Amino acid sequence: MNVNADVDQKCRCKCLIETVYPDMPVLKPVPIGTKGRPWFKKIRRWLFGVRKWELVFDYYIYLPWLEKEIKVPGGFIFDGASVPKPLWPLLNPTGILLIPGLLHDYGYKYNCWLDEDGNKIFDKAGQKFFDQQFGKVAMYVNDMKFLDRNAFYALRLFGFKAWNDHRKEDKKLGVTK
Repeated sequence: MNVNADVDQKCRCKCLIETVYPDMPVLKPVPIGTKGRPWFKKIRRWLFGVRKWELVFDYYIYLPWLEKEIKVPGGFIFDGASVPKPLWPLLNPTGILLIPGLLHDYGYKYNCWLDEDGNKIFDKAGQKFFDQQFGKVAMYVNDMKFLDRNAFYALRLFGFKAWNDHRKEDKKLGVTK
């Protein structure tokens, strides 16, 4: 019996419209790069660095308001919701905002989403679209209006830096808007 194939089948987190709460993605922590660094850089990374996570398997979620199933491919690396470290005891970046953060980070990085077959959809939809979807996905999976709305407003106020950083990376790689 191939254990990896069995795990792959069980972990192909596919979500249907009737699901109240989607299956959770399977994540693997990415090491924080402290090894071999000078002591002051180790401390800076420890205090100010953010843990990144790798999606182990493809993750699928059906979004009824778009009538689309969205795929985030395995191997995608992200940091969860961008919450300032002092607020982590109240709102962990990979806590309640994990699913919206995963979809949002993919949209911010690539300025598109993928359908269930891996084809680009909402290509070049822009920052506002992915911010709005963050809020809608948060309400869909969490249904915590106060938290979800405040996270959305914080994102609209401060998300431009991450968006602009990804667009600068696009230009370095020769990707057109």
